[in-house]
This record gives sequence, C-alpha cells and structure tokens, in this order.
Amino acid sequence: LKRYIFKPLGEYIEFSVCGYRGKTEFTKKGIPCIEALCILSSGTGIDVSLGRNVPINGKGDKPDKRTKVNDLLFVRSGVGCAGRTAIVSESSKNCVLGGHIFRVVLNGIKPSVVHIWLKTSFGQNVLNRLKAGVGALVLDEGDIKAIPIPEFPETLRKHIDDTYNKIAFYHDKAMEAKAEGNEAKYKKNIEIAEAMLKDLIAKTEAVITGEREDVV
Repeated sequence: LKRYIFKPLGEYIEFSVCGYRGKTEFTKKGIPCIEALCILSSGTGIDVSLGRNVPINGKGDKPDKRTKVNDLLFVRSGVGCAGRTAIVSESSKNCVLGGHIFRVVLNGIKPSVVHIWLKTSFGQNVLNRLKAGVGALVLDEGDIKAIPIPEFPETLRKHIDDTYNKIAFYHDKAMEAKAEGNEAKYKKNIEIAEAMLKDLIAKTEAVITGEREDVV
C-alpha cells in the first residue's frame, strides 16, 4: 500500500445527503425506500424488493433524496452492515433514501473504484479501524468523507469500472427476473454477478500486493 498516494473520499465528493431521519410512514403502494438490508452484503448491488414503500411526495421523498444511476450509497448504521456500500444501477434508480443510508455523488473518480477498494481486505480494514475509532455503529458524514482512497493508475481504474459495469448488468437481470417471479433466471444471474465480483476483488487485491499488474 505504500506505493499508493491516498486522498480522503471527501475530495471526490460533489454532493452528499442522508435519508430522512424522522419517523417514516410506510405504505403498501408508493415509491421504494432503500433501507440497510437492501444493500446486499455480496456487493453486487441493491435489492429494492427487500425494503418497504413510502408515500410519493411524503416527508422523506425529496428530489435530493431520490437515487440516480452511479450514486454511491453507504449504510450509516446497523450491526454488521455499517459502512457497507452499493452503487445505484438501473434496477435501483429513482428510489427514496432510508434514514440509515447516505448518498454520495462523486467527481474525479468512478464509484466502482471506491466500492471495489472498500470490498478488498485492505478496504475492509480501513472501515473496521474507522468504526472502532468512532466507538459506535454509526458513521456520520465526516467519517465517510475521511475514508482514505488510493490513487490507482488510470488504466487500472478503467478496467475496474469496465468489469464492474458487467457485474451490474447481471445484477439488474437478476433483479428483473426476481420481479417477474422467475427464480431460476434470478439465481443464474445473481450467481454470475457474485462470481464476477469475487474475482474482481481478488484480482484487485493481487494488484495492490504487487502480484498482478492489472485486473484484466
């Protein structure tokens, strides 16, 4: 890791906002609300079907709290999931942020690069140290902005992003199949996405340790 220059994530953040933290009214119909359990631990993306709906134009439904493709989402709090990240894809756009979710819009770095870095063992160590320093299972905006991000070479950044976009494609196909009730198609596509992500993380770790030059 000594061969990399690190910058705090805050230097790349163009805009950030947390979901509505007041009492939330949930409804059977409405707009999907992304809650902590929607951010899949595997890292392939977001499963909005695991969350609940909130009223359209309700207290928590504001323009800046609606998700857009390529937003980077952080889980702010929760046992076992604080610090977990996901990238908004086609299947999770135009949803409302839950109170435990922090939305980040980046400039100067692809969200996939940050996401994959944080999924490596090195990135997980960074998050664990951060959570230990906070002393509670809640990360605030300052904690998230302070996360150190390595300056990977541009070619490596591009290859990580290209590969992650393929993962997102299969994740979205899985979410589409799940919505249709097609369990076999869902299982096939989510397993492809998970395997590709696991491989990308392993290759990124190998680049970091100097065992590989690139992830492709």
